Amino acid sequence: MDPVWLGIGRDIAEMGQQIGERARTAATDWLLAETRALAYPWASGALSSDTRGRWCLITVVAPPLDLVALVSITFRRADGYAPNRPTFLTRGWRGGGRIVSCLAHVPADAVDFVVETLGRGAPVKPVQLSMRPVGRHRAALTMLLEQPATIWRLFLGAVQGDFSQMRRDLGALVPNGRGARPPNDYQLWIFACEPPLSAAAHDGPGARALIFGDPESPAFLATQQSLAGQEPPVPWLAAARDDLTAVSPGTYLILLQAGEILAAGAVASALWELRRLGEPGLAVSDYDHLDANGARQEPMPGPTPGHALMLSGTACRGAWFLRSDLVPAGLAASAGGQWAELARLAAWLTCYRMGRTEMTVRLPFFLTHRARETLSPPMETMTALVNDHLAGLDHTLRVRPADSFSGLLCFPEPRADGRGVPPVSIIIPSTLTAPHFAACMTALLARTHEVDIDIIVAVGQPGPLSDEQRRAAALVARDPRARVVHIPMARFNYSAVNNAAARMTDHPVLLLMNDDVAPIAPDWLTHLLAHLDDPAIGIVGPRLLYPSGAVQHGGVILGLSGMVDHASRGLPAAAPGHEAQVLVDQEMSAVTGACLLIRRAAFDAVGGLDEAYPSAFNDIDLCLRVGQAGWGTIYAGAVALTHHELQTYGSHYAGDRAPHREAELARFRHRWAGVVACDPYHNPNLSLIAGAEWDLAFPSRVPLWRDLEAPRLVRPGAPDAVRIPEPEMARGGTDRSAL
Repeated sequence: MDPVWLGIGRDIAEMGQQIGERARTAATDWLLAETRALAYPWASGALSSDTRGRWCLITVVAPPLDLVALVSITFRRADGYAPNRPTFLTRGWRGGGRIVSCLAHVPADAVDFVVETLGRGAPVKPVQLSMRPVGRHRAALTMLLEQPATIWRLFLGAVQGDFSQMRRDLGALVPNGRGARPPNDYQLWIFACEPPLSAAAHDGPGARALIFGDPESPAFLATQQSLAGQEPPVPWLAAARDDLTAVSPGTYLILLQAGEILAAGAVASALWELRRLGEPGLAVSDYDHLDANGARQEPMPGPTPGHALMLSGTACRGAWFLRSDLVPAGLAASAGGQWAELARLAAWLTCYRMGRTEMTVRLPFFLTHRARETLSPPMETMTALVNDHLAGLDHTLRVRPADSFSGLLCFPEPRADGRGVPPVSIIIPSTLTAPHFAACMTALLARTHEVDIDIIVAVGQPGPLSDEQRRAAALVARDPRARVVHIPMARFNYSAVNNAAARMTDHPVLLLMNDDVAPIAPDWLTHLLAHLDDPAIGIVGPRLLYPSGAVQHGGVILGLSGMVDHASRGLPAAAPGHEAQVLVDQEMSAVTGACLLIRRAAFDAVGGLDEAYPSAFNDIDLCLRVGQAGWGTIYAGAVALTHHELQTYGSHYAGDRAPHREAELARFRHRWAGVVACDPYHNPNLSLIAGAEWDLAFPSRVPLWRDLEAPRLVRPGAPDAVRIPEPEMARGGTDRSAL
């Protein structure tokens, strides 16, 4: 196509984006003037038969005095479970009243609905609601016309042949095919959803701040003033010139960098939460940034710190509360009195070596605002600190500064003492007929070095191998490291195939792998194995990429899409993502079984995969049971493999596996309600909508976190110990169980 026309198309797309941005800003300004927020039920009722399984135009008309920020509608089944995430309605007017409307798909199995508001106070005035079915073509046209920029992106994608980008644009147009996303606007979230900080009186521990940086700088003065503005004022020390002898036993030392401004009520609120949580040894908090005018921007809600995450250096910002008995000697001097991030990292790693980090907790509140003049330490200094720590642990991982973000990436260091890495049995369930099977096996054998591997390709089917399968098996057997085994079974059961193959080997490490996964770099397996140098780690899983290079698996988030889903799906391969969480190695609740390294001891301790999950959830259930038994799970974002998703058996619930779906969903929900409701590694201020999991949650899930976190700290080895009602657990959204 003529480049001139392409340029015009891009200009029109940009104009459409600017128009949409102006409209969004105007709506936000109106909302900020009117709202402050929690979610309140407003209306509910039964669905009529003509709306089920249909696209509907849903309209809510309220009297003019009912001023609320956002309105959502959720459809529920007869058991109270919400199969899809809430749909947010948009704002408008009709006559003297206020109207909100949306185009949404009503699930065929839904029986009723509930309308909720997110804003100031619970509305009490009557509401008029209409739900009118519309045809699919009209629904699609209406959504396209509402987003002119998307039309042009689709047009340009078709002209340029970029069909993968077109699919992503369509996914953004109709998230999961069911209505509008909530907004991703921080100012709106602050006014409508931010959990309030309160300076409530308490008789718990006291606090003293330790400020790093130049005591004569304006940034230091700003931090000092924010401490003086707390109620009561918080005493402080300058790390560059004061010692810590004035820190009384039983108090918390607050580690701050000059330029980190404490929010009003931050310290009192944090101390109240810490007392409620049993006064854990160390607490970290969320932070955001201040622009040139002092307005809050760029929120950074982060995960709970773990050893692998701390190696990246990306989790060392925001106010830290360190109990006085855990303050290491020479804390201020170790950072030269200048770098709070370095001191925080040194303190956490010291606690780790002492075995005192089990009570680390993240307070999901934006306690500090980072001014533009706030400084960070040189990456070389942080690299040296982490590598010295790893060398002291006799760990084979090392770190180096990343190119695409401010942080560190892990890599495996060859073992200098001549010790070999443990042998690994790689178990690959397969039909031997998948389109990418031969290419993936070739890549696996060619790019796996320095590790003694035994590959078992397991075929689970009732009858003997066909001629085509025998030919493929003969090709596999040409390499002495690989063999094909036939496991007779009436119906394919993924869990049973893996368990049977695992019994055929006695290697100390197992790797569960799909036959459509291929390594990219030759050190992929040594990197995964290096994490097992830590005896507390039981499972490691890498980042998986689609053949196009987009992320297919960035770890698993519980509650995402309403049950479980892959994080960061669809992001470009090199994109670091929120807080660099796509690329850094870190603790997570689960990883996908498409490529899952596990200690034999952990696998045997929990009885392997649960064969009551023949199709899906077996890998997530395995990770959670291993976690319950005391081992951690690592997502190794610095390692990437290619995954031709669902090439082997297609959808988890296709064909004769369809009847398993509801039973497996119900069983998984019942067993893991607590962690599905509030994944401890996914900040409750972040969304549970697939594709928007790094956006802010509307509303925040901090109230639920408050209910669940204290029992978790009391019983950290029992993630399913806390139960909540099914409808509440399910508020996240649609099921996308094909992991």
